[in-house]
Amino acid sequence: MNLLPDSYLATVARSVGVEPMFIDDALQEMKLAIWRAPHVNVRVVAKREAIDFQRFLTHKGHLQPEWLDQEMQAPSSDWCLISDECLDLQRAWGRLPPHQQRALVKQVTGYKTTRSEQSMAAQGRARLRQL
Repeated sequence: MNLLPDSYLATVARSVGVEPMFIDDALQEMKLAIWRAPHVNVRVVAKREAIDFQRFLTHKGHLQPEWLDQEMQAPSSDWCLISDECLDLQRAWGRLPPHQQRALVKQVTGYKTTRSEQSMAAQGRARLRQL
């Protein structure tokens, strides 16, 4: 089976407009498509799968939600009774950098995260524990 290098597949995915945060997912889908069609030109299969993946993201609304672009707010006091722990959490959340806040929210809400986002979320969790 002739697999293409990841760098080539990533370039193909970027060329059809796949967002950087979904490149790893696109690579997996492209590799699966190539594996399923071993007797077809792998470059054509990779390009078609990248286009299909981008269409899927656009059609299903799986592009990065707008609320992730907005600055994250500290957890409101609506859901937590005013206690020392909740106030500490609100203060600590406000001290986290915005990129760690976004990574944590994405991971908690179930969005797929890249390795770098997973490491940012882990750093954010560790920092919340310290603060």
